[in-house]
Amino acid sequence: ITQTNLGTCFNEFTEVELSKAKSSICLKLSNTQNEMCNVLPRGLKVEATLDQLVTTQVGYLNTFSYQTTTGFCIKCENCENTNFQNSQSVQIKLSTVNYVTYINPGVVYRQKYSDSDCFYQYRNNSFRSVLEVEKTKLTFKAAINGECPITNTMLVSDIQDYKIDLNYIDEMQVGYSLQETFTKDLTSTIAMQDNYVVVQFAGANFYNYFNGSRITSNFQLTLKVLSDSILRTLQAKTHIFNVTDAPVGYDYVSCNINPNEFQVTSTRNAVGDSYRNTLMNSQNAKTSSRMMLVSYDTSGAIQASYPTDEVFTFQSLTNYFYCRYYIENNRSDLYDVCKTNISDVLENYRTLLPIVTQAITINGEVAYLFQYQINYMKRGCIEGAEVFYYSTYIMMHFFYASNYPQCIYNSDVKMMIHLIVSNSTDILIDEVKVDKTTLKPKQEYYNMTLSSDQVSYVAASKYVMARLIDTSGVVQDEAEFYDKLRYDMSTPVLGMQVPTIISIVCVLCTIIISILQCLINFLIQCRVKNKILRQQFKDE
Repeated sequence: ITQTNLGTCFNEFTEVELSKAKSSICLKLSNTQNEMCNVLPRGLKVEATLDQLVTTQVGYLNTFSYQTTTGFCIKCENCENTNFQNSQSVQIKLSTVNYVTYINPGVVYRQKYSDSDCFYQYRNNSFRSVLEVEKTKLTFKAAINGECPITNTMLVSDIQDYKIDLNYIDEMQVGYSLQETFTKDLTSTIAMQDNYVVVQFAGANFYNYFNGSRITSNFQLTLKVLSDSILRTLQAKTHIFNVTDAPVGYDYVSCNINPNEFQVTSTRNAVGDSYRNTLMNSQNAKTSSRMMLVSYDTSGAIQASYPTDEVFTFQSLTNYFYCRYYIENNRSDLYDVCKTNISDVLENYRTLLPIVTQAITINGEVAYLFQYQINYMKRGCIEGAEVFYYSTYIMMHFFYASNYPQCIYNSDVKMMIHLIVSNSTDILIDEVKVDKTTLKPKQEYYNMTLSSDQVSYVAASKYVMARLIDTSGVVQDEAEFYDKLRYDMSTPVLGMQVPTIISIVCVLCTIIISILQCLINFLIQCRVKNKILRQQFKDE
């Protein structure tokens, strides 16, 4: 595909800032108001070429707007041991499959350190700041990045005071609010360990701050450090926390992204079996869970989060985080936001780290807290579906993703199609039928034969879904029929497929047109013949 060069979308007054402390390349944009550039979509690929680096740095944007975006940052991967921050020449390339534009910033800044840039935040590296959560301990490990002279000579005795702030983000993700602050007391300790500043608090149950009812994120450690007789304030931040006293009950977790939901499938291990057996015997267990998608950049900011009403007790190996949750819980205002976020994720999921947090509450206290990363994430091939109800079968209509070469349905494929319905938001309660079939390349329509009672039962259900499983037992797609089309099942003509109906209509139209054409020709011939007869009579 040939890319169209849009020309100059941003001029030489654009500024770039290079930060060694944050391993970031940040642009402050100066817009040329080039109308051609309005075609640039929300999702863009960013490539940065610097004269101090051999390799081009690549990042992705998923909320870009040519008219309103004033700047952005990308991660400088593996730049810790380079002098990229000393670059004098920087070129930025913004591109999609169809369009490209280049930016040549007129000003290049090297970011000077400040007291809030002395520690690594979240980054795709094992040496980073992190919050560690145990039931009776809360530990913040701040990773020193070496950019601030004060931390190179700092001793524990220089730290006069400290605190940890836990914040949560609201469902609209427009800002953070303070949830809890832990200040220096007799139970807390501070130490310097392997280039970390380690602050730890003891308590009764820190799990309760991560119960899933709120999106707990943005953790901050504040240090008051005495340096040259001046009390200075240093801050370390992270969006990531790890649960260190609860082994994860899964060996492998994968995620399939669909336009309405995330389908998370897990391989349970012996620890997970133990959790399941324990929770099956608990009468008062309540669960909450949330999936967050975190940026692979220097801030690790949450790009989106997705809720669920499903019960998590390690019994089911597949769980769902879905936008429909908001409609079911009378929050339709958030449904469209959720759908838009999923659309962005479908385009940029390779740049995001998916994390699942599960909390299990027993008698009002969080007894178990789990957090784990998803090992493999892919987009589904089926982007939408609808269903047609007839007297003795239903017809499924699938809509496939375009420009997706990895789609399994690009060639003939054997599938088990499971028809699943539910009248509850907690669990899928009934598998109506399973068909074993071979689907043709991107086959749009599939008929599943049912009894008339089964058709009525499915049509009356609150939730209808087709689960497509390949011969290896891997769930490839789940087509949810939110837009269920209901027909009068007593009308015989509706027992035919839509393509058949269309064909019949076309044939009838052709016949009618042919008859009209013959009639017109006959009338013309008659008129001509009468004219000839009149002329002959006149001549005689």
